[in-house]
Amino acid sequence: MARAELELALAEGGSVAQLRRLLRAELDRSARELRLKRAGYEEPVTVAFGPGLYAAVPPGRIVAEAAEEALFEAGEGRLLAGDGVLHLPGDDPELAALAFDEVVEHVDRLRARAVVVPAGVIEPGDLRPVLRPATAAGAPSPHDDPDSGRRVARRILQRLNGMGKWGGYHTEFQHLPRGFAGNDRALAIEVGEALLRAGLLEEKPSVGQRHVSLNSRRAGEIHRLIEAGELPEGLELPG
Repeated sequence: MARAELELALAEGGSVAQLRRLLRAELDRSARELRLKRAGYEEPVTVAFGPGLYAAVPPGRIVAEAAEEALFEAGEGRLLAGDGVLHLPGDDPELAALAFDEVVEHVDRLRARAVVVPAGVIEPGDLRPVLRPATAAGAPSPHDDPDSGRRVARRILQRLNGMGKWGGYHTEFQHLPRGFAGNDRALAIEVGEALLRAGLLEEKPSVGQRHVSLNSRRAGEIHRLIEAGELPEGLELPG
């Protein structure tokens, strides 16, 4: 019921104070849902995105990781986090909401949906940079890799993996540059072509579109590239 009240207030243009109160109630309900083995089946768990690319997230590792991935889909820069809030510079909360819904669509035993709220509804509080530790192999995280081509490749593969884009689950090739800024957007297209040539991505032609997915037969190599920056044989990256 809390989600329905929030959605109604959003549709009717409720005040910032009203929307803040309803969002807090909905995040509390979502937090209780996430303690269940099957969360969100009566009413989906809610994550809210707002202008400036702020996300209000109930406590839970899976939804937090999905919200992070959605922010990186729509924005660029240093991820900040506080008490139940994530922030990444950007100006398209609608894109972040769509990306979140796509990420969680195939998560087992979880039903979650994003809402977009007006400016001022999400209260950021004290935000600090998220420190991304090196991987177990000692490599920098995908977002911090100093090699531009490898960084873009690892981020693309990490995003597709997080969204469950394996085998029969595809995404449009033209979506690969989402979340990248400046020169990295053009580089993402070149890297996508390189990943296709190396067989880490598979292409499924569609009417007027190119759709790609992760190659399940190369899962081990894909995960080693994401987690450790280990380039498989045959992959030549621009950069």
